[in-house]
Amino acid sequence: MPEGAGPTAGPSHAVTRALSGNESPHDPSPGILATVAASGRIVNRYPDPACADLILARAHRQGVEPDRLTATRLVVIGHPRNPTGTLVGPDERRAFLDRTPPTCLVALDEAYFEYVDEPVGTGGLALCDEYPNLVVLRTFSKAYGLAGRRVGYLAVRRRRNRGAPQLLTTGAVG
Repeated sequence: MPEGAGPTAGPSHAVTRALSGNESPHDPSPGILATVAASGRIVNRYPDPACADLILARAHRQGVEPDRLTATRLVVIGHPRNPTGTLVGPDERRAFLDRTPPTCLVALDEAYFEYVDEPVGTGGLALCDEYPNLVVLRTFSKAYGLAGRRVGYLAVRRRRNRGAPQLLTTGAVG
């Protein structure tokens, strides 16, 4: 068992264990406990897939209109997905992009693309001109041994009559 995993001895009246990444060491609030207890009477029903009540409550709490919380603005797709290596095939990518509204940015993260044995041209770069809401993220950090430098680039559709491309940096590389 890895260090820190599983139960560990704590005070004589308690046993503790390492928490997973999305767990909390705090007890649920009384409001959450009451809501969970009350939901037992509708456990035989599927929840609203549109999450209407949740969206209305969040909008009210944040002081915004509900439509500001309902539209997806960004989808990130790992290709290949880390750590599984799962690929999104060319037909799947096209089908997804065809049904994605142009107001939603699709970021195709190809940080591990150099490790893929796909034919050239099956990555997202070939699709950028066709789908203006697609950006492709690539890095030199993985395959080129530059992890400490965090160097990469973002590819978008070709610029037409807009001058020289601009280089965007988040910090010094040297």
